Amino acid sequence: MSSPTVPDEEWVTSVIEIMAGQKGVTDVIVLTGDGLMLGATTAQADQGDAEGCAAAASGILSCGKAIASKLTGGQAVARQAVVETDEGFVVALPAGENAYLLVHTDTSTDLGLVTYEAKRLVKRLGERVLASAPRDRIT
Repeated sequence: MSSPTVPDEEWVTSVIEIMAGQKGVTDVIVLTGDGLMLGATTAQADQGDAEGCAAAASGILSCGKAIASKLTGGQAVARQAVVETDEGFVVALPAGENAYLLVHTDTSTDLGLVTYEAKRLVKRLGERVLASAPRDRIT
């Protein structure tokens, strides 16, 4: 079994701190493609809840990829997943080759601005720093 690339902890911390400073952002979680939490800051969730959100986000992203692929004959690539709630939005978007950024906002947030800033931040700080290889399957 090969070891996954270890994401740079300083990079993860920087992404979390910068995104958490955005107007209306209440929670930020960085996760691997297979749902392991790399870091988080949350307004109300404890560590276990944040880890559960990371795992659930991975599932939502996988479902989105599968749906996009089925509806377009495998041509479309899912770029982000958005869940709207009565208290705001949850957005999951790529943050490297096999990592994602999960952002929860309140209702005062300009969703377009938050997703734009998240994408810009990931690009500026370097996607390759957070790239994490997929885990090997246990057989």
